[in-house]
Amino acid sequence: FFNEPIFANQYIGLLLLVIASAIMCSYSASVKNKFTIKSFVTLLLCGVFNGLTDFSQKLFINYSPDGSVGVFNFYTYVFSACVLLTFYFIFSRREDAQNDGKSKSIFIYILIMAICLFANSFFKTLAAKYIDSATLYPISTGAALILSVIMASVFFKEKVTPKCVIGVIIAFISLIIINL
Repeated sequence: FFNEPIFANQYIGLLLLVIASAIMCSYSASVKNKFTIKSFVTLLLCGVFNGLTDFSQKLFINYSPDGSVGVFNFYTYVFSACVLLTFYFIFSRREDAQNDGKSKSIFIYILIMAICLFANSFFKTLAAKYIDSATLYPISTGAALILSVIMASVFFKEKVTPKCVIGVIIAFISLIIINL
């Protein structure tokens, strides 16, 4: 779409990143028990929508090179915040017995998520001006994979198994190969 060259090392790095993701999915299945069809479809939808977001960022940069990244990402933030708030109101309408008083903490999480989505979108769109798609998006995906493991270990006290470490190492190696 953008007439950017993709080199053999980038294809190899992308393949390794997919392998790392598959290993991490099997790690997730071992931590959370069974990896269901619903989990797979949800993960697939996340990937598709993340890809569409990345595509829209690069499309914006190519077709509006003088456009304001801040304005583009403000609209992204507003849209994300509206979607997250819609989910908040849907789930907060449940009976208090089901909610267990969690709706206020969920609102805080939604607010934090919206701010993080804005920052993520802003900096990736800004980086899209200077970095080819074949480099930028695998790097951001690999970095997210590595940071997710670190956060799961630190904040959620998930055990980091050898399978997880292998997945992270492969993801790290793929990032190096992509940038050769």
